[in-house]
Amino acid sequence: MKRILAKTGLCLILSLCLAGALSAENYVISYEMKSDTRKNFIVTDVRMYYHAYADAFFEGVKAADGSMRFTLKDIPNTGVRVRTHRNGEKISLVTAAKNLIQAKSLFGQLETNFRNVPFYGPMIQEVVPRAFLIGDLNPQSFTFTRSALGTHSAIQCRVPMITPPEYGAYDDSFNVYPIMGEILRMFNHDALPAGGIAAAASGKTKTWMSVRIDYTTTLNKLLALADHKAVKYVDFDQEEPFRIYYKTQSNADGVLTVVGSAQPNVSIASGVSIRRCLRTVKYRVSDGLLLEDSYTVDARASNGVGWMFSAAVRLQ
Repeated sequence: MKRILAKTGLCLILSLCLAGALSAENYVISYEMKSDTRKNFIVTDVRMYYHAYADAFFEGVKAADGSMRFTLKDIPNTGVRVRTHRNGEKISLVTAAKNLIQAKSLFGQLETNFRNVPFYGPMIQEVVPRAFLIGDLNPQSFTFTRSALGTHSAIQCRVPMITPPEYGAYDDSFNVYPIMGEILRMFNHDALPAGGIAAAASGKTKTWMSVRIDYTTTLNKLLALADHKAVKYVDFDQEEPFRIYYKTQSNADGVLTVVGSAQPNVSIASGVSIRRCLRTVKYRVSDGLLLEDSYTVDARASNGVGWMFSAAVRLQ
């Protein structure tokens, strides 16, 4: 009898574990961050261009409550950061990959592409390339949680960077994967109404809005990760929170598409305001599986210079 009870208890525990973690899917997460900062000081003019992008493969495990836990699977592609120095005449090309040949392979194309960038390209007199190696990875090297309604939290990034023997110490900022983690924090609000996918798909809830959003802390963390020296020239302080307005764009062929947008025009730095936010989320209606969630935040001055942050979570 004791053995039967023990087996029954074990079966119950296994059943609860299976009920708690319903399914696992493969996702690719990508991001891009660009900035153009031009300031005139009494003693010098600052001309800083910044462009970083990377992607990574994750496993997303959906729980019974609809939330998902994402853990890193692999980083097969090269992470990139292109940045000018203060006066815009020197450019730093920095990459990271699993092997040195792959990390160095983009240098020529990156330089060619940059020389075609308006305003900055013709100014370049010196090009400094540098490669890093991505160290050993495991599922806990990059993790985060997504709620059933679309809020990201508990973001942890521990992707190791290794300096190859041919390079010396690096006194600049190269944080392409921590930046990815910080941009994922911009998904800090629900994209679905209180009733979730069912409410959005049924048409009962036609429009809804997010909580009040303030990106001051995230923007300053992104700035420090991108260029720790730039904090001397830029300080973000969002003047007031704003909301994103959501609606069901379509529900066809088994796919629910939700779109959220805002044009808040709220100042975040001297002359720079958040002009537009756009978030597009797609779900498979039959089981509520996340197919895609992309989000772009565009912050510009009246002359067009400023910052752009974009990220996407897509089912492979």
